[in-house]
Amino acid sequence: MADVRLRLSRDKLETAKSRERASVAKRYTELLMADLSCMSDMQRMEHERALQYFAEKLYGGSNNDY
Repeated sequence: MADVRLRLSRDKLETAKSRERASVAKRYTELLMADLSCMSDMQRMEHERALQYFAEKLYGGSNNDY
């Protein structure tokens, strides 16, 4: 019985991680496709910071669980 609960907990955790990764990937893609022509220099800088943040969550670092 404990083994079944443990397996279910692991499955739930993996599902949550998968959903989080999909959410981060979607937001990253939206940022990549954003029209920068109407943005101020400050907005472009913040846009770049956001892209770097989401790219790090998706592709970089050994600390994330993706």
